[in-house]
Amino acid sequence: MKALQQLLPSKNNSLSLFMNLILGFMTIIVLLVTFHFITISMTSGQVRSEIIKYNMLNLNNTVESYEKHYELVKRTLLSFMIHNEVQSFKRESRYLTFPNIQQEIQQIVANPLLHIQDIILYNDSTSQILNKNRSTDPQRMFTVFMQNAAYTPSFWEEQFTEPFKEKFLPAVSFMDYSYPKQPSTTELIIPAVFKIRESDTFYIVALLDAQKMFQQFHVSINEGLIIRDGDRVLYPNSDGTNPDELPSLPQDGREYILADDHYYFYKTGADSGFTYIQQIPREDITAQITIKATLMFILTVATIASIIAAWLFIRKINNPLQQVIVSLKNMNTNQPVHSNIKEFHTISHQFTQLAREKQNYSYMNQLKEIRQSGDEELNFSNRPFVMLLFDLVFKDRSQEVKETENKWYLYVKEFIDISVARKHENSIVFQTEKNQILCLTFVDEQLELMEILQKVKAILDLDQAIGYATIAVSSEYQHSSELTKAYEEALDRVHHRPYSDETTIIKKSAPVMSYSGFSIEQEQQFDAHLREGNATLAMKTVRKVLDRFQHQKAYAVEVESFAKNVVDRCHRQLTIHNLERDEEQSFYAEWGKMKSCHTFAELESLLQDMIHQVCGRIVEQKEKMETDHIVDYISQYVEAHFAEEIYLDELADKLKMSSGYLSTYFKSKTGSNFIEYLNGYRIEKAKEWLKSTDWKVREIALKSGYQNINSFNRMFKKLTGITPGEYRKRSSLDE
Repeated sequence: MKALQQLLPSKNNSLSLFMNLILGFMTIIVLLVTFHFITISMTSGQVRSEIIKYNMLNLNNTVESYEKHYELVKRTLLSFMIHNEVQSFKRESRYLTFPNIQQEIQQIVANPLLHIQDIILYNDSTSQILNKNRSTDPQRMFTVFMQNAAYTPSFWEEQFTEPFKEKFLPAVSFMDYSYPKQPSTTELIIPAVFKIRESDTFYIVALLDAQKMFQQFHVSINEGLIIRDGDRVLYPNSDGTNPDELPSLPQDGREYILADDHYYFYKTGADSGFTYIQQIPREDITAQITIKATLMFILTVATIASIIAAWLFIRKINNPLQQVIVSLKNMNTNQPVHSNIKEFHTISHQFTQLAREKQNYSYMNQLKEIRQSGDEELNFSNRPFVMLLFDLVFKDRSQEVKETENKWYLYVKEFIDISVARKHENSIVFQTEKNQILCLTFVDEQLELMEILQKVKAILDLDQAIGYATIAVSSEYQHSSELTKAYEEALDRVHHRPYSDETTIIKKSAPVMSYSGFSIEQEQQFDAHLREGNATLAMKTVRKVLDRFQHQKAYAVEVESFAKNVVDRCHRQLTIHNLERDEEQSFYAEWGKMKSCHTFAELESLLQDMIHQVCGRIVEQKEKMETDHIVDYISQYVEAHFAEEIYLDELADKLKMSSGYLSTYFKSKTGSNFIEYLNGYRIEKAKEWLKSTDWKVREIALKSGYQNINSFNRMFKKLTGITPGEYRKRSSLDE
């Protein structure tokens, strides 16, 4: 009762968090229950009819797909029959024309959309049979290579006398006795016979792969599909029911009947006249209809469980949260919070830290312009002050010296505290980051401070093999309100240290830097040398820029930006040439190594190794492709038409070869398939435009050959690891 009274509304707690929580939970539960109850009630009467419509729609889609496929096969084979060399085979068997006819057959069979395993040409006048692999006589063909008890040589002979122009025969599997000791069986085949005239001495037979057609065209979760041509069953895929014993098509206009614990859905093909029968077990539909009762039961159980869970949750957080509120009101940091919830234990532990850290937090909030709600001010007299920022760099980044690195940072902090802070009254030294030390110093004479900093520099220079520091000195300020300005000025001056491994004191701000790496001409030369695989000339171009940087004592950030540009261009060439990047040559690995470079000599050595590796791989690939005119043709075609729709089939037609062979050949020569090569080239062009233009991402996608912006974003992230927007943002920051 006590817990209940705490939750009920009263004068003091009518707007309490707990009442809002419980009312909110109950409102959500009631709304969800009402919604689901109304939905289930309204739809229950329509479930059965919707299921029937759904299965009928699936059958309609299946029939439409089959009918379109039959029409496609018919047009293809009739076009093949009027081919000059096929007509020549019909008149007389000239062996010299057999290879050309077989090549045409192989091209038709290779089309994955037709699902044709083979095409047989049967000339009764010459008793000659020709297919994609062989030419032989009918007796041998239908007793050795295509043996089936239902389709004997006499059966195929009878087809010449039967009056039809096209006929689809029942599906069977043929035995191949080419190797009598190890005979093989074909997949389920539907033979389709085509003539030009009803009475003719020549016809062709298309062997259709029934299983592949079923997998592509059949739309249903049930496997029971039967195709009939009058009394003949063309394709029997049922759950064990004899296709010859199926119930008759309903005469009352209905498209389905219920018999033998099965629903049978009927549909007649408009062009073929075939009857398609979808067989679905009765329990499958019944099970879907009975879902209503199950849903209602689950809904009831879920409602009860939700109410109990909401009540227990409110009770569980009530007492500890009340204790937290009391502690906050009284600022009693020793007030324990009793709860088995981990977060409340964390809150209780943190109370003890609040008081001792209050002054430090107050100071840092002022420094970063994060104001407190009260009138609390940093308490120091308004004397002239200077902000010192020590940015430390520990050279060895390996994990083995992690402990040494931390000790060195601590040693430097203590040394600065002794050298600077203790010689200036009321100065403050604290570590803002792991490698950054901030010192607020009150000075009357800056000359004295600079003498101290020179001594600090001299001592740190003794540790040059271990690390070095950048000492940024702000201007002299007069009032505590200028703390933020002093800090930002010191932070800005840190970024203007020269590229070297010596401790440096920076006491003046420098103008805003502009990119001063490659000139446009040098950039073009560097890219050209990389494309040619000329590491010597490429490195010569890089060395010119590094020498200029060293002579001008360029800023570290400027040198690092240039190095990043070199790495980016090297990796762009790897992408253009579709060369796999191993872990050592990844962008992030190279950039990580450059962070360990502290002198121009170290940086030059690293860039030289990287450029030689990249050029070596490009030269190796070019040597493989040097005499390959096919790959060269494809590369030039992609470069000229990458913004258009490019299909491998079109290129194969231009090169007079099959698309399957061209795809295999291209991958064996370049190491990547055609689609990967095309996408890699397009994304590289997109990266160039993202850097050098202000075009919208959608516009760049279209210019790169992607009609769908989602496809472009997905492919860009797959190849670069980031989105186009992020890439443009990083590029602008680097510049």
